[in-house]
Amino acid sequence: MKYVEYAKLVLKNNSYRLTGARCGVLKVISEAMSPLNAYGIAEAVRASGDEVDTVTVYRILEVLEELKLVHQVRGGYMACKDFECSNAKHCHHQFICEKCSNVREIHINDADFLNLLNINFPDLNFRSHYFEFSGLCGGCKN
Repeated sequence: MKYVEYAKLVLKNNSYRLTGARCGVLKVISEAMSPLNAYGIAEAVRASGDEVDTVTVYRILEVLEELKLVHQVRGGYMACKDFECSNAKHCHHQFICEKCSNVREIHINDADFLNLLNINFPDLNFRSHYFEFSGLCGGCKN
């Protein structure tokens, strides 16, 4: 199943309508190779022929983030391509190329790391974490 199909299913199962604006945002995010902010998403949706304003895009992104269909990263939002993201053991890691700005999601089950944090800091309750790595991607390092 592709990202847009999966996202539409999640939206529908959570009683959200599949409006033209939502579908346009999903399409733009799914095709993006680097993070996009709400202004960039709105511009791309409008360029494809659909009408959407930036405030609507922010509202759509808020819903998509709540449903774990997008993640906020440095520079904007990216589609979460891991369909098991709702799993409590899943945490978010991104590699951002310093040269071309492409973002790659890194999926690692690191529940042991969270358990270690909870053991070493008993006064805190860690539930998730987010790591952002930077460097050069395979295409740019050569």
